[in-house]
Amino acid sequence: MVIILGTGSTAKHAVDLIYYLLQQGKLKEIIGIPTSKQTHQQMLSLGISLSDLGSHPTLDLAIDGADKVKILVENGVAIWLF
Repeated sequence: MVIILGTGSTAKHAVDLIYYLLQQGKLKEIIGIPTSKQTHQQMLSLGISLSDLGSHPTLDLAIDGADKVKILVENGVAIWLF
């Protein structure tokens, strides 16, 4: 599974959870694509496999937070920011 991870507290908690689930054997073969040096360093220190969009242009999951949002619209499949 290829996961792109953003920056900030949401991404930090997601990386911690991914690491925990990998250790428990509940996740396997995770490839992380960090969008910041902070997330890259955290993933590297935990031994989570890293890559980039050039090598893995198709993603299975994207995780990031939203600090400031004016309008959120959910359509049952995704949440769109305006």
